[in-house]
Amino acid sequence: MAQSVDLLLNTAVNQHQQGNFQQAEQLYRRILQMQPKYAYVSNLLGVLLSQYKKDHKEAEKLISRAIKLDPGVAEFHNNLGLCLQQQGKMEEAARAYERATRLNPKFVPAWFGFGTVNVFLKKPEAAIKALQKTIELDPGYLPAYNNLGNIYREIQQYDKAKEMFDKVVELKPDFAEGWYNIGLLYKVQEDGDNAIQAFGKAVALRPDYVKAYCKMGLCHAYLSDDFEKALKDFDTALEINPRYLPIYLYKADVLQLFGRFEESEAVLRTAVNIDESQVGAYLGLINIKKITDEDLARIQSELKETDFEPKQLVRLHFSLGKIFDDRREYENAFWHLQRGNELHRDSFEYDINTFQQQVSRFIETIDFNYINQYAVHGLDTDVPVFIVGMPRSGTTLTEQIIASHPKAHGAGELEMIGKIVNSLVREWNESALNTGDFTSSLLKPAITPEKIKQSANSYLNHITEFNKNACRITDKMPQNFLHIWLIAILFPQAKIIHCQRNPMDTCLSIYFQQFGGHHPYAYDLTELGLYYRQYLRLMSHWHNMLPVRILDVQYEELVADLETNSKRLISYIDLPWDERCLQFYETERSVKTVSQWQVRQKIYTDSIERWRHYEPWIGPLVEALGEAG
Repeated sequence: MAQSVDLLLNTAVNQHQQGNFQQAEQLYRRILQMQPKYAYVSNLLGVLLSQYKKDHKEAEKLISRAIKLDPGVAEFHNNLGLCLQQQGKMEEAARAYERATRLNPKFVPAWFGFGTVNVFLKKPEAAIKALQKTIELDPGYLPAYNNLGNIYREIQQYDKAKEMFDKVVELKPDFAEGWYNIGLLYKVQEDGDNAIQAFGKAVALRPDYVKAYCKMGLCHAYLSDDFEKALKDFDTALEINPRYLPIYLYKADVLQLFGRFEESEAVLRTAVNIDESQVGAYLGLINIKKITDEDLARIQSELKETDFEPKQLVRLHFSLGKIFDDRREYENAFWHLQRGNELHRDSFEYDINTFQQQVSRFIETIDFNYINQYAVHGLDTDVPVFIVGMPRSGTTLTEQIIASHPKAHGAGELEMIGKIVNSLVREWNESALNTGDFTSSLLKPAITPEKIKQSANSYLNHITEFNKNACRITDKMPQNFLHIWLIAILFPQAKIIHCQRNPMDTCLSIYFQQFGGHHPYAYDLTELGLYYRQYLRLMSHWHNMLPVRILDVQYEELVADLETNSKRLISYIDLPWDERCLQFYETERSVKTVSQWQVRQKIYTDSIERWRHYEPWIGPLVEALGEAG
């Protein structure tokens, strides 16, 4: 009988290896009928069911049974990890992989699996150690370099990420995904030229690489302001796969970016015709105020009938809130917006007290002498203009007015100042990045004259790539109000414009917006009000330190008397007046924020005192703002 079982097993394994899964399964089951406690065969059958039938639940039972029969086999635990990972049971998968590595410390697939699931578990340190161990054991293990590069990119260790991806394409030069990941790395660093070059190599290696064409199109649009090339990339992607709906959404976004709203609507309608349940297309139509009664009925129907992922549900509620707000159905609007905010707020942890403590330490640590101590090493240039404030406070309008001047360029919301801060923080204290509180480290010697000059030159080179002939280039990242101390050090001559708006209108407009970036304070009315008070407190401190450098611009005054206040803006940044600044809505440039529709309209005052429509439901905000409201 033993000889018969061995013969059957050899045949079954051969069938399995040749891809004849049905025959292999029958043979494995026959063997288990003959020897029910044959752990190795139970394991093999589990692996086959997971691979061939995607029956991961049954596979888990069979492999677990094999482990119970013979718990000391590392391969069984590794296979169980793979099976659990396929079911999304990441914690259990991590334990299975870890047991495999303990049983066989040189088992490469188990180390790789352990690293991979720790990525999903958002445990980058554990993932990095496991993947480094994988590479130590097998220096040619390409997937480990690839995954390690993705982790380093996510935690903003870009040099290390580049090193990993370079190794990937060194090991396999024709690996299109490797070049794609290099493109993503450059894209997140806002290096458009290198990103486009990398995506170009990816599509040259794989001409049907739709995702690479899409990313290349986004880089042409958002990082190079090359509208025509962006459209060409999207159109190429559509030729390859005309039913891949994300292409339509990307193309519609870019058309909106450049003010081509009618064409954007046509693209979105095409997406809806392909799939009437395509929520993203409706969201795009909402953004440009092109929603119909029929569209609204479809969205509401989808909300009732479809079991959406939490992220999609959040987007739907925010979008319905916007629709009902446009229709002046304020109670319905607030119900959806409150639901969207609550769902999103439940998805992450945030403590407003940490921000309050951070602001206190800023005020205690940074004074006039601190700035002057380092500013002598800054760059003597007046090209950068920083527009700061709370989101939704008029920063986009302010930039559009300035960018309409022939000697100025609007670069939009740039992340580079924040990245410079992160770079300094990493040198001071790695753990500070996890908490976001780096203020206690500000007096440490990492901010050297060399680092200041390097950072300032790097920033200036980056912004002048947008327009080499502009005398002034604006960066309208609102959150740079946190980093005015660094701006004053890097660029002692730079102008800083602080946009303000009625606190109630500002906060309500923030609450109405699902942001793409990191705004954890924005989704709870109490936390939003408390955050706003800390923002005012910090801006008051910067004003006291740099009274001449910061120009306050009040949104309500700007829209009430556009000409007077626009002239004040242009005079502040030391440019001669130009009448084109008053026709800002005609300026041909990309607008990369949620205000892209509004800023292409003539001045309107509908948003002033808008909060009063929602007064019955925003008591927590009023209370949190206190006297600041």
